[in-house]
Amino acid sequence: MKKYVRGTLRASMLLVILLLYVLGQRQARALTACGRTALILLEGSPLSGQDVAEIRSTEEEQKQPREFTAWNQENNIKIENSNLARTHTVAAVIACGRSDLILEGTARLDMDDRDGCLIDANTAQKLFGNTNIVGLSVEVGGKKKIIRGILYDAEDTVLYEAGGAKQEFTNLTVKLDGNMSYENLRQDFMARHALNGKFVRMDTLGWILGSLVLLIPLILGCRLFMRCLQAAWEYRQEREGIFLFTAAAACAACFFGLLAGQIRIPADMIPTKWSDFGFWSDLLEKERQSLLLLLLTEKQKPLQSFVESFYLGAGESLAAAILALKVKI
Repeated sequence: MKKYVRGTLRASMLLVILLLYVLGQRQARALTACGRTALILLEGSPLSGQDVAEIRSTEEEQKQPREFTAWNQENNIKIENSNLARTHTVAAVIACGRSDLILEGTARLDMDDRDGCLIDANTAQKLFGNTNIVGLSVEVGGKKKIIRGILYDAEDTVLYEAGGAKQEFTNLTVKLDGNMSYENLRQDFMARHALNGKFVRMDTLGWILGSLVLLIPLILGCRLFMRCLQAAWEYRQEREGIFLFTAAAACAACFFGLLAGQIRIPADMIPTKWSDFGFWSDLLEKERQSLLLLLLTEKQKPLQSFVESFYLGAGESLAAAILALKVKI
C-alpha cells in the first residue's frame, strides 16, 4: 500500500512540475512578445507635442525611419458613463503614435484618432456592466471619447491619443526593424534627436525568465541521466550495463541537443571576437542597468503588467525547479 502511495505522490509531483513549466513558458513567451522594442525614460524637460512632431518629421527623412510612440501617464483621472451615472477612477495613458507599441488591445489607436480610446475590462464592467462596449462613449476628464476596444493585461486604465501640441511626454517606446541592434538604436536614435534619458531593453526580463524556465528540464534531465549511469554501474559486469550506458548517453545527447535548440541569442549579444572581455563586461553592465530600471522604476501601466508577468513566471519556474530537485527519480 505504501508503495502505491509513494508512486502516486511522485506522479503528482511530476504533474505539478509539468504544469508549472508550461505556465512559466507561457509567461516567458508573453514577455518576449514585446521584443524588438526599447523604452527611453526621458530626463530633464519632457517633450512637447511639437517636439514629438519634429522628431517624427526628422525620422521620415531617414533611409530607415524608426517608428516610435511618445507617451505619458496621468493618475486619478475620472472616467464617466453619463447615461448610467457611473464613474470610475483610472490611470490615463496619453499617447502620440501607435497604441500597440505600449499597450495591446482588441483595437489599435493611431495619431489621427483623437476621438477614440481604449479601456480595460474591469473599467468596462464598472461603467457598463459588460465588455461589449465598442462604439459607446465615455467622458475622460470631462472630454467625450468613443471606445474602440478593450486593453489586454491592464487594469483601471484608459488609453487615448494626445489632443494638442502642448501635451507633454516623458517616455518614448521605439520599435526596432530588421537586424538593427539595441546599441545602434541607442547611439543612432538618441543622438540624432539629442535625447537625454535612460535606455531600457524591453527583452531583458524575457531572456532572464526564459533561462529560469530552462532550468526545469535541465535539472530533471541531469538527475535522470545520473540515475541511468548509477544503474549502468550496478550492472557493469553484465551485458545489460553496456546497453544501459549506451542508451543513457544517446538519450542525454538528444535531450541536450533539443534543449540547446531552444536557446536563441540576439545578434547584438554576440561579440565579433569571443575573447573580447570588454564587450562582455559592458554588456553585463548595460543589462544590469536595464533590469534595475524595469524593476525599480515607478510602475506605469505599460510596464506594470510586464513586470508582474516576470515575477509570476519567475515564481512558477523556481517552484518547479525546487520540486524537480526534491522528487525521487
